[in-house]
Amino acid sequence: LSNHFNGLEYKSSELLNAYSIQNWAGIDSKSNLSVNSSHALVISYCGGYNLQNGPLNLQTVLNAIHTSSLKNDVLLRLIGPIPHQQIAVWKEKMGESIDFIDTVSHQKSLEYMLESDVLLVSYLSNEDKAKYMLTTKFFDYIRAKRVIWGIGNENMNFMEMIREFNLGLCSSADNQSITAGLKQLVQLKQNDRLEELRISSQIDLK
Repeated sequence: LSNHFNGLEYKSSELLNAYSIQNWAGIDSKSNLSVNSSHALVISYCGGYNLQNGPLNLQTVLNAIHTSSLKNDVLLRLIGPIPHQQIAVWKEKMGESIDFIDTVSHQKSLEYMLESDVLLVSYLSNEDKAKYMLTTKFFDYIRAKRVIWGIGNENMNFMEMIREFNLGLCSSADNQSITAGLKQLVQLKQNDRLEELRISSQIDLK
């Protein structure tokens, strides 16, 4: 289209996203995949990130968990490439509450999703085009049928989808809101009620 309409490339973005039925067929056959951790709640983020800057906003999330009284009840797994110097800093801060897993195959990332209670998606940007960003592996998150915890601006497309289709929980990107969301997730898991956040989901993916 940009070849036919001058300037269109500056006014539009092409987003290619979905999930692979073939990839999930292989994962679904592994019936033994489940959450296995001494922590009350396992939260996983899949995808590339930088904890020092950028719109993914993960440093705000980590700070909120680090300062929360519930820190010892949570295991946050960050799956994807990250500068090694950042790993040392956050390992010292959070100890056993955080686990860094380097780049893995797509198949393996799907397994990690199924071995999680909650899947995290976080993005914060005031740019108009950012509203429609579906970060990380959002459609795989939906297909995994785990609770999705969205953190970002209220009008972000992924936040609207989580609310509209009952996919999980949404929190604003500030310490108070993230801490409140974390408390709600931990309490639901401890009471064996976490699935209530997705039990009425209007999306049924095969």
